[in-house]
Amino acid sequence: MIDSERFSERYGDITTDARADVLDFRDTLYRPTMVEVPPVMPPERFMDYGVPVLDQGRNNGCTGFTVATVAHYLLRKRKVSPDGGLVSQNMVYTMARRYDEYPGEDDARGSSLRGAMKGWHKHGICGYEHWPWDPDDLHGTLTPERAADAMLRPLGLYQRVNHKDLPAMHNALAEVGIVAASALIPFSGWYYGTQKNGIIPPVDKTNPFIAPWGGHAFAIVGYDAEGFWLQNSWGLGWGKSGFGRLCYDDWLQYGFDAWVGRLGVPIRLNQPRSLRPLTSASRTFASLRPHLISVDMHGQLQQRGAYGTSSEDVRIIMEEDFMSATESWRRRRLVLIAGGGLRRQIDAINRMSRLRPKLLGHEIYPLELLWETDHYPRLLEILHRATEGRRHDGYDPRAFGFMIDRRDDALEPLVRRMGGKAEWDRMKLAAGDATMDADHGGLREMIGRLASLMDRDPRIELHLVAHSSGTFLLAPLVQLVTSEKGKRIEGGPMRGQLGLGLPIESLALLAPASAIDAFRDTYMPSIKSGMVRRFALFTLTDEAELQDHCEVYGRSLLYLVSNALERRPRVPGTSGVSLLGMEAGLLDPENADVLALLTDDREDRPTVFPRAEWIKGPNTRPPPHGSEARRHEDFDSDATTWKSVIARILNQPFADGLPPMSARDPW
Repeated sequence: MIDSERFSERYGDITTDARADVLDFRDTLYRPTMVEVPPVMPPERFMDYGVPVLDQGRNNGCTGFTVATVAHYLLRKRKVSPDGGLVSQNMVYTMARRYDEYPGEDDARGSSLRGAMKGWHKHGICGYEHWPWDPDDLHGTLTPERAADAMLRPLGLYQRVNHKDLPAMHNALAEVGIVAASALIPFSGWYYGTQKNGIIPPVDKTNPFIAPWGGHAFAIVGYDAEGFWLQNSWGLGWGKSGFGRLCYDDWLQYGFDAWVGRLGVPIRLNQPRSLRPLTSASRTFASLRPHLISVDMHGQLQQRGAYGTSSEDVRIIMEEDFMSATESWRRRRLVLIAGGGLRRQIDAINRMSRLRPKLLGHEIYPLELLWETDHYPRLLEILHRATEGRRHDGYDPRAFGFMIDRRDDALEPLVRRMGGKAEWDRMKLAAGDATMDADHGGLREMIGRLASLMDRDPRIELHLVAHSSGTFLLAPLVQLVTSEKGKRIEGGPMRGQLGLGLPIESLALLAPASAIDAFRDTYMPSIKSGMVRRFALFTLTDEAELQDHCEVYGRSLLYLVSNALERRPRVPGTSGVSLLGMEAGLLDPENADVLALLTDDREDRPTVFPRAEWIKGPNTRPPPHGSEARRHEDFDSDATTWKSVIARILNQPFADGLPPMSARDPW
């Protein structure tokens, strides 16, 4: 890893791939303190700590090497329990690319310092022995072992330093001792001209052949009257044994970014809690990672962000995490949970952190399907735009019931024309592609691995739970999984593809936003054939549905979908498109076949529950037939509803089988 060969003999084509940070107003800016700032900070002071000079060779990864150098220094300098070990540059660089956001450049080379610092803050850094440097593995996987070790080296705080403010830079160095920096480095000065005493010649701006070479990251470790001393990642053969001095003029001209950080406290939790307290996701990642699969707006695996999922992650979750956790179980129950679009992704993750220990305690392995679940806020934004300028002075529409109805009638076509239907259609398309895209679909990859496991192990049971628009995510999956194995599917969204012929032990749809016609094409055949063993539909009563609202729209979300967002708009005085999640739609005479399915309690196999059951809330019945949901969004968090769902997964009715509720933890 450390190479003392002369720089000039090796580096004819060094890769410089550091990128300037994208503007982000959420950055916390470093504020200079009253700490004493010495007149000089020579590099020898830094060398005394024995921080290794790293060597990236001709490869990408300078941001990873830079932040690893920062970690080496802070860990060695720590007064209590100093750590002289090496950390993984690969992990830093891989996590940096996960958090960088360059639209349309998923495979782009390079990363930014913000991404590297954010990745450290989210996940920590594992030891070098757990993830050695490998330039051919810059898209590696954060395995459970790596994640657990990384939590021993957390970053507690990181702040951006105004790189144009030299006194602030000096103050940060005096206070922390090291600054992660990046700049556009000029070719001649850095490549040819750096002397053995470390002096990097200033850029000759009068030379027409001098041009910026590329972005590069490095660690600033000191200063004097002429410039900043830095430790590079080009081995001991560059400059003064790996150190160089960059003049202030060139730094001010070409500098990109500067960051400082402080180590956090390594802690270990027996159970994950909310992600907001403590130090962000690094405290819960190790326990939650095996229970989350992320899908992006195109239905493909979302590889960026704290809970990004790669193909290798899917393999580990299905073949290692799930199989290991359920090894001693009599039945290996896997439940896939597809949330609706009413909450932010962080809310779904927090729900999983609460739900996970309860489900595992009942020998149920939960797997949350994180997908683009923020379409509801976008619909609300369209609703608000549709109401702008349409309220007249002199009357309050809320004071007159008939005026509210007229207002809603007027809003529905406006929302449809102003992008609401396009947004809804785009969401449904992405949800379908997650399974329908045989080559790139995120759920298609996951279910393929699960099918192989189920073929080999008869103990594995598949259970599905979907809320609201989550039904769109699971509909093609149900059709693919339950259709006859090896035969072409004749209808529905999976038409022409080969079925897997696997049973689904239980299916619970909570206030589904799916049209009943779509339900007939996807879910209903599997329920009627018995390939879905137990089906439960949870909805609001129509009375509760009419009392629900979407802020400025006086009806529920499902009424908005039915009347404005589906294939045909509602004409005032008529009904909209019948939705499976609405009592009014189910009671329509045209849907008598679906209603008959839900009220047929004949049992042709040994089971506690009927093949299909309809539960309307709110009701006062205990689980497994109870639901206290009063609004559409309540199904996502109502404890009684979830106890009823869990009873069906276990195929064992109970009323008080879960731990008691509390104000903080409703599960």
